[in-house]
Amino acid sequence: PLLYEFPMGAVLSQIKQGKNPNALYWMAALMADLAPPLPATEAFKLIPIPMHPIDRLLRGFNQTEILCRQISFKTGLPLDLGLLHKCKQTKHQAELKRSERLTNLQHSFNLSRPPPEQVILIDDVMTTGATAICTAKALKEAGCKKVYFWACCRTP
Repeated sequence: PLLYEFPMGAVLSQIKQGKNPNALYWMAALMADLAPPLPATEAFKLIPIPMHPIDRLLRGFNQTEILCRQISFKTGLPLDLGLLHKCKQTKHQAELKRSERLTNLQHSFNLSRPPPEQVILIDDVMTTGATAICTAKALKEAGCKKVYFWACCRTP
């Protein structure tokens, strides 16, 4: 629903570096309100893009998990918090050039069990699509049939 330009860069920086997740609640409400329509006959599960456990410990929270919980609350879509894991600590995507982003996350995600047939991955920012590609690949290789990707902000 938003472009990753002023003021969203400052808002997300405040969230991630300032350790202040408060803005995530209105961001999730906006994502839920502006979500594309889903086929009523199909069941979906919301899945947050995971952080490596060390990064999560350092930040104190996973912003995509907060977004996911709030979107679930607002839409009634079920969530699956324990399915997708980041198994390899990588450089933060924001620190990398486009070409580096496309390879940085390869083989970084695994699943704890077989996935549902249809999922909606939730992330805060989409720039190159590398995170979407790598997580969707892990899910599809494990048997997921449809992977949708919702991000709050898109780099113009």
